[in-house]
Amino acid sequence: MASEKTRIVNNVSITCIIVNMLLSIGKIIVGIVGHSSAIITDAVNSIGDVISTVIIIVGNKVSEKASDEEHPYGHEKFECIFMIIFVFCLAYAGIEMLKGGASVLYNGIKDPAFVRNLAQPEFSAMIISIITIVVKLIMTRVTFYYAKKVNSMGLYADGKNHELDAVTSLLIVVALIFSFNGVWFADAVASLIGCGFIFKLVAELFMMSINGLVDKSASTEINEKAKEVALSVEGVLGISRMRSRQFGSRAFIDMEIFADANITLAEAEVITENVHHAVQNAIEEVKHCQVHTDPYIVRGEIDGN
Repeated sequence: MASEKTRIVNNVSITCIIVNMLLSIGKIIVGIVGHSSAIITDAVNSIGDVISTVIIIVGNKVSEKASDEEHPYGHEKFECIFMIIFVFCLAYAGIEMLKGGASVLYNGIKDPAFVRNLAQPEFSAMIISIITIVVKLIMTRVTFYYAKKVNSMGLYADGKNHELDAVTSLLIVVALIFSFNGVWFADAVASLIGCGFIFKLVAELFMMSINGLVDKSASTEINEKAKEVALSVEGVLGISRMRSRQFGSRAFIDMEIFADANITLAEAEVITENVHHAVQNAIEEVKHCQVHTDPYIVRGEIDGN
């Protein structure tokens, strides 16, 4: 039976695929009829969004597989690997947009006849862009909500992509306003500015993926929460050391706690287990909390005083 995370990721992703397919069809029709190269480029980007979302679905399915003999720590890091594939798809879309915008600018500057032959955009291009902005903002909000709820790097990346689409569509609206007033290069400039936002997102998501692969420390919020939970457990007198690592979309914590030096080994083990379960139950992102208990000894007791 699929986990809640898999069910939510699949439902959100399939909805996004359907919406992006409808937007792609609409943009292609309007881009051709409305004579807007930026709209057609954006339509291709929406088709790429469909492929990217499929990658997220597959990545989540693989990363949610249970631990086995060959992967005793689970498969969470596969989500990072699939997100890197997602990033490369996004980078490719940015490169194609860059080439398209640069080509129009180059030909327009080089050959005045090219500018005269550029078709005037239709108002329908403005309508589809405004619709895209509204739809993408809604998709952004929904995707971010569920990404946070189930701690999904893939959904977060998809949400950032929807947010980017809203920004590029806004750029297209501005470019169309200028185009309606005779500025022939507005479409191309909008494409080039959109590339800048794409490459910025590529860098952000790529670093997030790498951090998930190299066991970077978990967030400050998780670390502080783990300490707070551990100190609330009866019998814990302090924390001598704590380390954490981000393992894909999950966190692992290694903690050394202090307990009364005069209690029995069995009592110390009970405290250790209580801290272990308390941290894992309180923090959803924590997959495993390893706890070691040290005796709390006052210096006077060591000296025999």
